[in-house]
Amino acid sequence: MKLKFIAAACVAVCSTGAFAAATPVTCAPSTLLGLINTCAPEVTFYVGGASAQAGAMDSVLSAGGGIFDTTAVRGKITLTSNSVSGLNGSSSSNTVGYIGIGATGTPYATKRVLVIYNKANGSNAGVNQLLTGKGGNLEEVTLKTASAKELAKGISGVCTVATASTAGSLGVASCASEVAFSAAWGADAQKKMHMALSDVRPNEAAPGVVKSWKPASFPSQTTGMQGFGVMVNPGLYTALITKEIAAGRLAAGCSSSETVSGATYTITAACVPNLSRADYASIATGKITTADQLLGTTGDTKLIKLARRHSSSGTQAASNIYFANQQGYNAKLTTEGADAYANVLSAGTYNSGSLVVIEGSSTSDVITAVSGNTTDYALGVVSIENFYSNTVASSKLKGALFVKMEGVSPIHKADGTIDAKSRAGMLNGYPFAFQMQAIKSSALTGDYLDIYNKIVTALTDPSKDLAGIAYIGSSDASKNTAYTRFTDAAVSGGNYLPLRKN
Repeated sequence: MKLKFIAAACVAVCSTGAFAAATPVTCAPSTLLGLINTCAPEVTFYVGGASAQAGAMDSVLSAGGGIFDTTAVRGKITLTSNSVSGLNGSSSSNTVGYIGIGATGTPYATKRVLVIYNKANGSNAGVNQLLTGKGGNLEEVTLKTASAKELAKGISGVCTVATASTAGSLGVASCASEVAFSAAWGADAQKKMHMALSDVRPNEAAPGVVKSWKPASFPSQTTGMQGFGVMVNPGLYTALITKEIAAGRLAAGCSSSETVSGATYTITAACVPNLSRADYASIATGKITTADQLLGTTGDTKLIKLARRHSSSGTQAASNIYFANQQGYNAKLTTEGADAYANVLSAGTYNSGSLVVIEGSSTSDVITAVSGNTTDYALGVVSIENFYSNTVASSKLKGALFVKMEGVSPIHKADGTIDAKSRAGMLNGYPFAFQMQAIKSSALTGDYLDIYNKIVTALTDPSKDLAGIAYIGSSDASKNTAYTRFTDAAVSGGNYLPLRKN
């Protein structure tokens, strides 16, 4: 959805009526309803990019992040429906807003502040918007403001407060659909993104997706290590267990001890099946096209459904790097060679009547494609901040299950329990992990530079104990990742293989 969503969420009057463009509205910031519907923000800060950091960003901004006065009225703005086409059927909100009063001691203290985070369309879409400052793809359109013609139309639609803000608490507001800006707000003169979040460095995107990146003009900072995992549907999970038992890598009891259907799943660390990096790469590049090839069986006619993200996604870039050796598409930077495999298969590929590649705009699209498949074998890559729990209803994965990668579970602690912070795998040396990046313009100053710095500080602070992030070089060794990345003068901290264990 377009930034008109934020316009919608932040400016639509909470009533069934509509204001005419000339209707005056008095700012009333003493309630969340008044703050959202009648007060134009004085500082609007735009963030776009990695959905893998959505959970961490929500934790930071919901808690105030040093940006908002947590004793004043403040709220989180979401969209209850997605009426925008072109999102491949996604029902999740692209964008979330955090609104409140600037915290004491900040250069924007007492000002009305809105932080907008477009989280669904992917790292590379967000980076591209920052680098170019131009509209064009879905994420870029999201971050453009309403036109004068739209402003003149006034308000339509209804926004409501679901949870009121009280002293020290975060309120929640929702808007049913997109609407145009209210004339009471006036035009937003900023019309630009201030910060991008990415799963990979900008020069590691697919060719042609991100415009030329000049680190001096758009410096990046590492915020921590983020893990990714291969999730599979229950049918493939149990088939992989059978394969692992036959190979002597799992105990025979695993075929009956694990419950992976119904409302409650029961899995144990000892019985999580392994999917090798080579096998997934062979599926993604079209070398494995049948269930029999994958499972070592005969006569299994089930389809393999590979769910992937589009090229604007950092998750997809991370998957390409890890599985297909496409490290920045620059072979000289790796001893393994960037063309060790063919290119990763694109959406719509259908091989030998049994391998189908489908593409989703968002993480939730991929999760739905995998978890919702009850007839075939389905798999895909998502970030491990999408927490698995044994109770399906409370799991972000909606019933899909992570498998081990190179023998290491991404979600289990050493004692076999599931890690609620989704960090244990990385601490144990889980290899499918990348350095998350925050990117800004070197020209960022004033209120906007302060907000950027506060977000980065919070994301890199181990005391925040954010889910899905393993910290690098932290004074708290219990939160540090076990791996750093291969670096040289050319990549300066990039995610290129091979891994180097600390």
